[in-house]
Amino acid sequence: MPLRQPGVEIQPVHTLSGERTNLTFYSDVRVDDSLRIGEVDGGWDVMQVGLTLERAGVQGGESIRLLTAMEQWAESTVDEDGHRRADDPDVRTRLGRAAAENEVITLLGRRCAWIHESGGQPGVEGSMSKVFASEALTRQSADFVDLLGPDGIRSQGDPSAPAGGAADYDFRFALGTTTYGGTSEIQRNIIAQRGLGLPRPR
Repeated sequence: MPLRQPGVEIQPVHTLSGERTNLTFYSDVRVDDSLRIGEVDGGWDVMQVGLTLERAGVQGGESIRLLTAMEQWAESTVDEDGHRRADDPDVRTRLGRAAAENEVITLLGRRCAWIHESGGQPGVEGSMSKVFASEALTRQSADFVDLLGPDGIRSQGDPSAPAGGAADYDFRFALGTTTYGGTSEIQRNIIAQRGLGLPRPR
């Protein structure tokens, strides 16, 4: 809908990671019928398609970028004794855990793509992909900040930040991703009710 008209108010909201999102208010706004998508009073049906595609969209890109940055850090950094961090079993465990989770994210995403290409709507599958990917990024970023210690909270743009500040950025960014397209709790309800046939929560 055209946003440059009376009654539309957009207020910026800056997130913990520095992203800008918006609160948008529509006060007595009228929209010409030629701009309507779907049937009259069918807005929720249209929204469901949009949300389904959002949840089933490409997930995990940020996790892959974070892992790549941390792998490069581990290969190029040495500890106090001059040993590569990549040779430390604890570092390798954390990198391996993130790599395994990223593989799951990729496979869940491919499943959604296959369903969509086959003419279906990846509703439950999109929720599975979205909840796993967003919570994996939350786990991974927290794990890598912990691994880096106090230096892990050095921000992007700080030349002394390990891995270019990727861990700090994603630690702040990840929490927001658990709300995009519906919170993790909403995704779990969709999976439980539509995927597993469980009753609605009270």
